[in-house]
Amino acid sequence: MINNRYNIGVVLLLLLLGGCFLFGSFAFTAQETGDINVQFVVPSTSTPPGGGGGSSDNIPPVISNINTDVSFTTATVSWIATDNVSVGYCSFNYGLTDMYGTSGATNVAGSNFYVNLSDLTTGTPYYFLITCADTSNQTTATGTFVTLSPAFQNKLTIIAKPEKRVPKTGGNLSLDVTLLLYDSATKQLMFSFTTAINDVGSSTVQYIGAPTGNFEAVLKGQSHLAKKIIGVHLENGTDAVLDFSEASVFSLLAGDVQGTGLKDNYVDILDISAEDIKFNSHNLEFDLNRDGIVDVLDMSAVLVNYNKKGDPIL
Repeated sequence: MINNRYNIGVVLLLLLLGGCFLFGSFAFTAQETGDINVQFVVPSTSTPPGGGGGSSDNIPPVISNINTDVSFTTATVSWIATDNVSVGYCSFNYGLTDMYGTSGATNVAGSNFYVNLSDLTTGTPYYFLITCADTSNQTTATGTFVTLSPAFQNKLTIIAKPEKRVPKTGGNLSLDVTLLLYDSATKQLMFSFTTAINDVGSSTVQYIGAPTGNFEAVLKGQSHLAKKIIGVHLENGTDAVLDFSEASVFSLLAGDVQGTGLKDNYVDILDISAEDIKFNSHNLEFDLNRDGIVDVLDMSAVLVNYNKKGDPIL
């Protein structure tokens, strides 16, 4: 038996050395028992479930921190675009309507993108569309900007009549006010300044630096609710009058006394409390009828206008 096994081993060795492989069955006698187990492991080239061993990108890019910096005929629009994998590209389109129509060259530094626009028209609203994409998805964001206009050089007169003043005629209409000019098309705040209406309810200013163009004008009194007028047009060569009294028909509603600056443009319990604290004082901001003392007549003006809101301050 030893010789047989020796002979088989020699034959197999010779076959292997000669570059041949023998596959077959070997018969053993009752005295010769054994097993030969040959296994071949071939690396799999099939695609595992889920495709390629990776996962698809289902998260679109995020566009944030959009800023505009405008002059008379140029503008720079910048933004940040991020993605869970990477941002493939960002494109920028703009125009005089929300149909856009013109593309701008996009510059990129890391996740910061920007475009520089030139040859724009002064005092003109522009609409823009930002599109950013990765390998599978895209995100868009829209916005507007208005190029600067030449400064208004002519006289601008503001007329307003605060309510509840005594006497009702002959003066006593003075009031600190803030004028806000919003672009008629985009509703963006273009200009604001503070002035004082005189005793007869008017204020005339010149060379205030306001832009030219078409606006909605909002007047906010120091302790009064805001009033808006539309269709305001400012152009050089023509004096302008903004009549918030509507030819002495409308009076600015009193009672927005609590807070500072433009306040909340709303008469509520906070204003009642603030008026009560100033009771019997000579504070002009709370002396709504300007009779020289904060008293029950001024509190009555607040109560009459309770829960009223002024025209929106955007």
